[in-house]
Amino acid sequence: MNKDEEIACADWARRTLVALTLEVLSIDRLSAKSVKNRITEIRAEENNVIVFWLDDGSKIVKRWKDRSRAESWTPEMKEQVRQRALQTRGETEMSRTATRSVTVIPPTINPLTHAPYREAMTQMVRTVLALPYEDVWIRSDDGLHLHGKYYAGRPGAPVQIMMHGYKSGAERDFCGGAQIAVQGGYHVLLVDQRAHGKSEGRCLTFGIQERYDCRAWVNYALGRFGADTKILLYGVSMGAATVLMAGGLNLPRNVVGIVADCGYSSPAAIIRKVIRDQHLPIFPVYQLIRLGGKLFGGFDLESATVTDALAHCDIPVLLIHGGDDRFVPCDMGHENYVHCAARSKQLLVVPGAGHGLSYMVDREAYLAALESFLRSVLD
Repeated sequence: MNKDEEIACADWARRTLVALTLEVLSIDRLSAKSVKNRITEIRAEENNVIVFWLDDGSKIVKRWKDRSRAESWTPEMKEQVRQRALQTRGETEMSRTATRSVTVIPPTINPLTHAPYREAMTQMVRTVLALPYEDVWIRSDDGLHLHGKYYAGRPGAPVQIMMHGYKSGAERDFCGGAQIAVQGGYHVLLVDQRAHGKSEGRCLTFGIQERYDCRAWVNYALGRFGADTKILLYGVSMGAATVLMAGGLNLPRNVVGIVADCGYSSPAAIIRKVIRDQHLPIFPVYQLIRLGGKLFGGFDLESATVTDALAHCDIPVLLIHGGDDRFVPCDMGHENYVHCAARSKQLLVVPGAGHGLSYMVDREAYLAALESFLRSVLD
């Protein structure tokens, strides 16, 4: 890489580490002054939620306890804010202010590796957003209301439950996979992971609590589509870690396969990796992040790992990883494969593919592996 590319990669990695740390500590925020010139869209959602989209593709999700405050954001007011934002030059630095009503969602992708595919991915996301769906809701084991989008398939078809990655969204992470599944006649559940989208939750837990949410979605699918329904779990990045850790639970036999694209080997391992990338000392940075998770998130980063779950998994698994993944190293994909105890397991490594880009880099190989795996578990 040349000097400019090294600077861009370092900046992306630094922002990712800050986001990870602040997410666990629940103190992340962008001040209003720092973002007012970067807002490109303001969208009102259900459950007193307002979503502010920024010019770099990130978003701020604001949740109000008072419904009247959320409803006060009329279309006219939103347009005024947007116009003022586009006309005003302001700061762009992140301000750390202790608050738990705001979730800051920075880009979780490397701008260099994704740049060649940005336009195509944007169009694919728009296509998914245009598909007809039904809003569905479940309650998690710890009492959160979790949201998903249901896309109807043909009668008696298998169900694909899709879990997106860290600070992302299902429509983005499955902009290709969702279209393929819908076109193939599958029933599809695009899930908003906890603390994302319309789902409740103060902070995410890197798959530790999300694995139980995944199991809850499996139970929802069985209740809705019948006890004989075949179910496939499909995850990307943190979503991949989620479905793999769910595979270590006592899932119903209806779950016939798991597809995991660029999943890490454990929550603790990926956070340590990002800390090292920033040339920061593991001690005390990691210990502080772990403590923050216990105090503010109610979870322990070391309470579960993907590799341990896979050692107890007897569900067929397809692992996919980009050979040039610099966020979740490809070595973690190999590590997951080695620890997987399932009789039927496959690993597809796509040379030259960055994080979450295997489908975009070599669509033919990706689809061939996916279709072969689906035939093997569904026939």
